[in-house]
Amino acid sequence: MGASAVLAYDVLRRKWQWHLLTMLRKTLETDAVKRLVDVCFQKYPDGLVTNVQKGAVPRSIRAWRATWPSTW
Repeated sequence: MGASAVLAYDVLRRKWQWHLLTMLRKTLETDAVKRLVDVCFQKYPDGLVTNVQKGAVPRSIRAWRATWPSTW
């Protein structure tokens, strides 16, 4: 696996965590959920594990990945 694939998985883990926990915080606006989300961000600074298959990247994702720095 090349360096760009490793970077892509690192970014994917952190972005998945951010989107999931932010959505959770906004959907369930309680103090308990806010504390849980904060703990998750602190406990897992490298993001959440993503269950994706390693290997060939579908064409649509390759096209998107070529532009991802400008979209995030």
